[in-house]
Amino acid sequence: MMVKQLNKLDKTALFAGFGIFLILAISVLAQSSWLIYSDNSVMNVISLYQDKMDIQIAKWISFFGSPTVATVLSILIILFAIWYQQKYVEAIWSVAFLATTSLVGVLLKLLFARPRPLDKLVPASGFSFPSGHVLATMILIILFWHFMLPYVKKGFWQRTAEFLLIFWVLLVALSRVYLHVHFPSDTIASVCLALGMAAFTKLGLEPIRSERNYKHFFRS
Repeated sequence: MMVKQLNKLDKTALFAGFGIFLILAISVLAQSSWLIYSDNSVMNVISLYQDKMDIQIAKWISFFGSPTVATVLSILIILFAIWYQQKYVEAIWSVAFLATTSLVGVLLKLLFARPRPLDKLVPASGFSFPSGHVLATMILIILFWHFMLPYVKKGFWQRTAEFLLIFWVLLVALSRVYLHVHFPSDTIASVCLALGMAAFTKLGLEPIRSERNYKHFFRS
């Protein structure tokens, strides 16, 4: 199987990402009581700490984590950190990952048609599951992790960069829940979907694996 060619990290992302997403998706469709209770419990706790200043901060985080901003930054990484460096196979994967994951996210929203929370603090159209903000942010972070982190000096600075990337997606997810435009499960589903799609789209480049110069990309 082609899956055997993935490294351990990609295999984990593939099976754990899609596995957790599938559980959440089925639970959303079935309107499972455990999911409703979990989502509402988290949102009720968050509601206790809402004030005007924090809401404004959440709005700014939500803006910079929007699909438009994240997608533009992702395209810039593809153009200048990948294609310009003549990493053509990596560029093909990056475009495929960005395009297919974004498209899948839109289609899933339409398929599940999960209404947003009723007590939204900011205007938000469309459906709730999965979170488009978190999905786009995860795409950007995964591309950054693959192609920008290697330029950061190893050790303290690289660990700091890794922490900041993880912290940023958590902030975006929290801002969307804080503003009551998404349920917590919507954001978790987006993280898992992005991880699964990152590994899955690598399988589409299997024929290129025989090229000696590109083996490092699949086994990094």
